[in-house]
Amino acid sequence: MHDHRGNIIGFSGRIMDANAKTAKYINTRETLVYHKGSVFFGLDSSKEAIKKNNKAIIMEGELDVIAAFQEGVTNTVAIKGTALTEEQVNLLSRFTTNIALCLDGDSAGQEAMKRSLAVIEKKGLTTTAIVLPNGKDPDEAIKTDPVIFKKAVEHDIPVYDVLLDILVKKYSVNTAQGKKNIGDEFLPFLSYISNEIIKEHYLRLLSKSIDVSPEVLLKEMERLQKKEIITQEVFVPKYQERSREEVMEEYLVSLVVQYQNPHVLLAEIKNMITDYPWITPSLQKIFTNLDLFFARETLFSTKAFLAFLPQELVQSFDACYLLSIPAFQNNEAYIQEVKKVANDLYVLGLKRQMKHITEQIHQYEKESNEEKMMDLQQQLTPLLEKLVKRGVK
Repeated sequence: MHDHRGNIIGFSGRIMDANAKTAKYINTRETLVYHKGSVFFGLDSSKEAIKKNNKAIIMEGELDVIAAFQEGVTNTVAIKGTALTEEQVNLLSRFTTNIALCLDGDSAGQEAMKRSLAVIEKKGLTTTAIVLPNGKDPDEAIKTDPVIFKKAVEHDIPVYDVLLDILVKKYSVNTAQGKKNIGDEFLPFLSYISNEIIKEHYLRLLSKSIDVSPEVLLKEMERLQKKEIITQEVFVPKYQERSREEVMEEYLVSLVVQYQNPHVLLAEIKNMITDYPWITPSLQKIFTNLDLFFARETLFSTKAFLAFLPQELVQSFDACYLLSIPAFQNNEAYIQEVKKVANDLYVLGLKRQMKHITEQIHQYEKESNEEKMMDLQQQLTPLLEKLVKRGVK
């Protein structure tokens, strides 16, 4: 698997046994580099075709994309995971304003379509659906009749027409409960539409399909919107952002492990960060294990180091080994970058320690605790001296 720039970020395979009691696709476990909710399979190869056609066709599996490519339909990508994410939609929006969903025709595929639609519409992209005959999945449809598949691609249908058709077939339009179910599932999607003409069109189409006035449907849609807003206010996810220092720690370790001879870099910077107070324990342990590894080995290989590394550190190492780093003109430029990062990181660590001590001094000052203040002042002095030695005034 590659990211949209073509960098290798992981691996994926498909179970060929149709009777296997496991997921069809098996992927690399998630790392800081490979996160299934932020990448597409095939985007590195299809992005130019997506730009040219101003349309991206989203499929469910890698084999669907491969089969489509073999038939010349090259503006295709596959989602990783069970549903489209906002991060993926933001990525696609760099290349197109039009999305065509070509998902499996079974109930799971229909549910995936609905989940995907909710995310796409919030971004304001135009969404259509590619309806394949007899509910087949794309790979099967292409193998059965590639001509019919290509016609389906050329004649994609507005996704709301497809969704309403699915719901009308799923529930009875002759009962109050059936009408309610259709409205409950269809109206939230209409609320995402920013264009009032399109929204009005589908309100009237829904009204005609279930024999309920547009005015009543509009009121119900507004009620559902208020309910969703309240839910979002209550359940706002909280994300913890990494500090600049944490990002630099990962970058430094990545530079070292991706160099052709990490031993050289380790020798260059080891003394520069000897007493650096690491924030990320796993990265500190990787750094320590590199030093231990070279105490007994002269040549570095990823395979040998992974065999040496404790299992609980492998995922962090994978992330560093696969992290995208700049291209350097030569080895000298690479080594200079590593030295600069190591020095900057050490300075940040000193400042962090000094800030913590200063905050403690202020606290003891409020408490008039002279003894504690003196102790802390003595701890602060050597840190200031180290900072001056690093050229910081």
